[in-house]
Amino acid sequence: MAKLDLTQEELQHLAVLANLPLPDIQAQTASAQLSAILDFVSQLNQVDTAAVDPTAEVHGLKNISVPDQVNECLPQSSVLDSAAKQQAGYVIVKGIFTDKSDV
Repeated sequence: MAKLDLTQEELQHLAVLANLPLPDIQAQTASAQLSAILDFVSQLNQVDTAAVDPTAEVHGLKNISVPDQVNECLPQSSVLDSAAKQQAGYVIVKGIFTDKSDV
């Protein structure tokens, strides 16, 4: 089994894909650690699993669905009274898919 060594370019590419800042001072340590992990995974890939049945789950539980149950709701007025901002019967919250901070 050959030892898997990552190049600095591959490591930086992985860091970009994972959206992780990776300063140069940490890159050498991270490269060694990730190479060790990949070496271990390579060892696992060499294990003969031909006689092992495929397993999707091991706990024996099945999907359990619970019927929907309609309960009494809070009155709109009490919800709006406790909201930090409201307008025209709606609660105003800060947007999460925008960079604008106008709310």
